[in-house]
Amino acid sequence: MIVSTAQPTGRFDHAALSPKNDLFLAGASVQFTATGVDSNGYPADLPANVSWGLEDSSFGTIDANGLFRSNGKCGTVTAQLLQGKTVLGTTSVEVQEPEELFFCRRNAEPLLPGVVRPRPDGQERHAPDGYWRLCVRLDHHADRSR
Repeated sequence: MIVSTAQPTGRFDHAALSPKNDLFLAGASVQFTATGVDSNGYPADLPANVSWGLEDSSFGTIDANGLFRSNGKCGTVTAQLLQGKTVLGTTSVEVQEPEELFFCRRNAEPLLPGVVRPRPDGQERHAPDGYWRLCVRLDHHADRSR
């Protein structure tokens, strides 16, 4: 067991951003958030005059509040919290579009805005128009001749 005796400094060191490594459907909106962290890992206030940016703006837009709007392009989207040109923190999410959907039940009803649960790994997938509990298979190599 490792025990740390480090105390909070309260002085900002970097920003921790979320979500991290989630998978979203093309066209979805994603709310990014940032938390300030001191050098010992304790919470710290974010500095003034921070802004949001995208490492590659070809995936969509991100507003002043960290709301990313996908334009449908698939790939890895990296959001950045900036102070001027200095990057204070980054996080990445995947944007994908499924080729096939398989439903576990005959009827699927939305529960809350935003997430689709796929199969077999159980990782959450975020959808732009509803929170669905579905079994989804992303199959890029399916034999469509059957």
